[in-house]
Amino acid sequence: MHTVSCVDALIHVVRCQPERLAIASLDSALHQNLMTSRDLEVLFEAVPEKFQRLRSQLEPRCMSGIESVFRLALTAAGIPFRVQVPFAGIGIVDFLVDGCVVVETDGKLGHAEEPSKVRDYARDAALEARGYTVVRLNYLQVIFQPEIAMAAVRGALATHRRSGIR
Repeated sequence: MHTVSCVDALIHVVRCQPERLAIASLDSALHQNLMTSRDLEVLFEAVPEKFQRLRSQLEPRCMSGIESVFRLALTAAGIPFRVQVPFAGIGIVDFLVDGCVVVETDGKLGHAEEPSKVRDYARDAALEARGYTVVRLNYLQVIFQPEIAMAAVRGALATHRRSGIR
């Protein structure tokens, strides 16, 4: 059995995977403290120059690959957002988009069980009660149907703006 270091594995990810997945992998490694800043230096020294621009796109506050991929889609669309936003009495949400739409990106882990769904519904209701619109997206939508995911966010923003709530 052969093993490689996390840095070596991520060097191959950067070289071989689509950009959004490479960034998601790097974000995840940073978020989970699997890489140090020195490891990041080593990685970027080992990859071709064309990949250097990825460094400025990293966001270790993203807690999952799906969050990273969605963050990149929001950035590409020019839609303003904040990541990992705390709400008193509710907790931290994945994204606050343009100050009025909360987006939660749910992978399978942690959201498939009934207690998690009940908790999610309670959080959504509490956010809605405060005047926020909540959009909950799943893995398939973010990864394989990004146009639908972005249309849902744009629709929520348009509805929110028409309502005059800010």
